[in-house]
Formats: sequence, C-alpha cells, structure tokens
Amino acid sequence: MNMLKTSLLLTALLTAPVTFSALAQQPVEVARVSVSAIAAAPSVVEDAIAKLAQEKDATSWKITSMRIDSSTHATAILYK
Repeated sequence: MNMLKTSLLLTALLTAPVTFSALAQQPVEVARVSVSAIAAAPSVVEDAIAKLAQEKDATSWKITSMRIDSSTHATAILYK
C-alpha cells in the first residue's frame, strides 16, 4: 500500500506543473510604445495605441502611464 501512495504522489507532483502552466499562461510582451498628441482627447491616444497594436499583431495592451495637459501622452505595453 505504501508503494501505491508513493506512486500517486509522484504522479501528482509530475503533472501539477504541466497543469498549472497550461492554466496560467502569461501574455508575451511584444513591444513598449509611446504616443503623443497635441490638444487631443485621451480616446485619440488610445486609438493610436490600438492601431500600433494591430500593426504589431498584438492581441491586447496595457496603458502604463498617461499625462494630459496641453498635450496628451501615453505609454503602453503590447502583448500577444
């Protein structure tokens, strides 16, 4: 009976990383981009980031910073 428990434990330990990695796939960073526009709404800058993401075949992006004053500036990370 002890051998069976050891076999089951080893099987569980060996398959756990595979299962976990399949469930927790992290997005892959494609690029970091920066966009600026003078006297533009934040949506204009976000549209520019979306266009850059499409050009680089990214599936998503995350805006990491945005500044709005007389001009609008944003930085983002593009992911696949």
